[in-house]
Amino acid sequence: MPSALATLLVFLLIGVWHAANWNAVVFGAYFGLVMGASMLLEPVWKTMRAALNLPKKGWMAPLRLTRTWILILFAQYFAFTLSPAQGLSLLGGTFQNWSFAGFAEKITEVMAALEWLIAGAGCLVVLIVDLLCEKKIDVCGGLAKTHFFIRWPALLLLILAIVVFGMYGEGYDSAAFLYTQF
Repeated sequence: MPSALATLLVFLLIGVWHAANWNAVVFGAYFGLVMGASMLLEPVWKTMRAALNLPKKGWMAPLRLTRTWILILFAQYFAFTLSPAQGLSLLGGTFQNWSFAGFAEKITEVMAALEWLIAGAGCLVVLIVDLLCEKKIDVCGGLAKTHFFIRWPALLLLILAIVVFGMYGEGYDSAAFLYTQF
C-alpha cells in the first residue's frame, strides 16, 4: 500500500512538472492510479492466472498489449486538450457518430500526407526495433559492433532524421523552452 501511494504521488508530481494546469494534474493522477492499482492488484492477477491456467506468453501477449495501449491512449485525451472537460467531451465524441465518409479529407486536416508518411515510417522503425528487442536481439549493441563505415553513417542518418523531422509544424517556435508554462 505505501509503495502504491508513493507511486501515485510521484506520477502526480510528474504531471504537474510537465505543465502547471489541470490537464497535467489529471494526466499524472491517471497514470499514478493505473500504476498504483496495478501494484495493488498484482497478487490478485497472479492468483487468477494460476486458477484459470492462463499462459504468460502466446495468445495472452496481444491481449496485454491491447490493454496497455487502451490505457495509454485514454490518457492522451487529457494530454492534448485545453481542459479536462474538453478531454472528456472529446472522449465521449469518440464513441458516437462513426463515419468514414470524407476520412481522407479529415485526416489531412490534422497533418499533411507527407507528415503521415513520415510518422508511419517512424512508427514502423520503432516497431521493428521493439520486435527485435522482444526476440532478445541487442540492436544498439549490434550497431555498436558494426564496422565504423556502417555505424557512423547509420547514426548520422538517425540524427539527421531527428533534426529534419523532429520539430516542425504550424505554431512551432524554436526559441520557446519546452517547459515554458511551468
